Amino acid sequence: MIHQVLIFGPYAEAVGEGRVDVTLLDDQTVTARVVMESLREQQPALRLLLAHAILAVNCRRVGDETLVNAGDELAIVGLVSGG
Repeated sequence: MIHQVLIFGPYAEAVGEGRVDVTLLDDQTVTARVVMESLREQQPALRLLLAHAILAVNCRRVGDETLVNAGDELAIVGLVSGG
């Protein structure tokens, strides 16, 4: 199964696009952790940046064990700090 993942800012600059595909096994239980691990493997340009990012599913930040379903909107959200 292929999921599209929206990416922004330095993540998009690293790959030259605003979205990337991540391929997951059809019989695999897909969690946020699986998506992030698969992105690290399949998108080497994002590997270091993903250490400081989280996954959003359907516009909500999620934990590692959150299930991801076909048709969910996935996006990488970089960690931001400010003052």
